[in-house]
Amino acid sequence: MYADNLSAYAVGPEVQILCDRINTYVPVLLQFFHERDLVVSSEKSAVTLFTPQLNEAREHLQMSINGTIVPLEKQPKILGVTHDTMYTFTPFLTAASKLPKSGLVKALALQGHPGANRRRHSFSPTKH
Repeated sequence: MYADNLSAYAVGPEVQILCDRINTYVPVLLQFFHERDLVVSSEKSAVTLFTPQLNEAREHLQMSINGTIVPLEKQPKILGVTHDTMYTFTPFLTAASKLPKSGLVKALALQGHPGANRRRHSFSPTKH
């Protein structure tokens, strides 16, 4: 059996500290899954950095599972929701602009208000 749809998050102002925290946590997760006869695939996993900083958004954080670097995913889809890692809402607005006017109004109503704290980062290695 495979361990699917797992998301682990770390939040804070220093990207490298977040990466170190997650890398320290991964062996604990792997042991947990191993004890339950579940397999984690590094190829089906992804790492994502949520940040408003363009220079940080281009970084591929070096996360590994069993010695294999986890691929970067800049627009992760988690539980059916595509996340905007730079808090610009550009992917959403691009898709919404292609909707008929009534669909656009409904989509905007469902989106809510962006309230991202621009001084914090969140980091998420995810299964996809």
